[in-house]
Amino acid sequence: MSSRSNHLRLVALEKQMAAAAEAMDFEKAAAIRNEIARLKGRRPR
Repeated sequence: MSSRSNHLRLVALEKQMAAAAEAMDFEKAAAIRNEIARLKGRRPR
């Protein structure tokens, strides 16, 4: 994946995470948070 497509994917995931949290779907928000961390090369919480 290119750097630009990674960035676009992260932006989309961050929006999805915020929407899930707003809808009080915290399990989904946490799963998305973990995916963001994985894409950034960080260890999920």
